[in-house]
Amino acid sequence: MTKPTHQAFALMLTGAGIVAVRKSGHDISNLNALITLAAASYGSLLPDIDDPRSWAGHHLVLFALPYWIFRAVAKFLGWLFRSKVIKEYSDELGHRKILHYPTTYLVSFASAIIILKSTAYRNDAVPFWLLCLITGLMLLGPISHAIGDACFGSLKLLAPFCNKSFSFTPFSTGSIVEKLVLLVLVIVDIPLLMSIFRA
Repeated sequence: MTKPTHQAFALMLTGAGIVAVRKSGHDISNLNALITLAAASYGSLLPDIDDPRSWAGHHLVLFALPYWIFRAVAKFLGWLFRSKVIKEYSDELGHRKILHYPTTYLVSFASAIIILKSTAYRNDAVPFWLLCLITGLMLLGPISHAIGDACFGSLKLLAPFCNKSFSFTPFSTGSIVEKLVLLVLVIVDIPLLMSIFRA
């Protein structure tokens, strides 16, 4: 998927989640809904920091640069020591690999919550706005990215537990079909977002 389609897809999934949570009787303020939606939209771009040609790889250098350095060092060590294990590890740092696995974000999200609860908020509840930010940025956005990439390519959605690649459609990124999907997503997103902020 391209950048706008990833963001539109993340907004649709997150918006639908907010509507469902509200209908179940839980209150999410408009501010917290906005934080979650913005974070999910931004988070939907983060997995592509593994590709310097992508918008995320080009603009999110603060996140991307350490990743690229780590990847280059791993490749160099694999070459230097002629190690098959290090080479396989460095290959997992390529595009649509470890940063596209939903497991990566489930572990990151759980780790962030554990760190917050064991340090800054040891005796207090983590503020709800911060939970909304972390949920959107580290969970909803990246997982919507992975699902989207499986719709316009293939992806190991269950890695590292299963190496089976999933491809939900035969269409490719940037195809006319993706552009039509983007149009449909925008048409769905506008009334969905309006209903969220009307509440």
